Amino acid sequence: MIEETVRAVKDAEAKADQTVTEAKARASDILRNARAEADQIRSDAQQEAGRKYEERMARARSEGEASLAEADRQMQKEAEELKAGCVPKEGAAVDSVIRKLLQQS
Repeated sequence: MIEETVRAVKDAEAKADQTVTEAKARASDILRNARAEADQIRSDAQQEAGRKYEERMARARSEGEASLAEADRQMQKEAEELKAGCVPKEGAAVDSVIRKLLQQS
């Protein structure tokens, strides 16, 4: 009877050791998987942030170019208006210069 009890205790200890070994292996697997998942999440987040940055930069570049083009159109329009306003006065200015030159001679 004592032998059976000792054998039962040894069997129970062996099973307990096996259970502990399996639990450590599972914990190690879980930890490894969690680290890999965290790395993937971090990588995905960095890629998403980079993609959003590029989209914002492209949008800002496009808006800046549109603003510059509009400013250029506005400046050209104003220059044309100034030129148009000067044409009628050109003849008067030429006449004035000629009169002054003739008066000096």
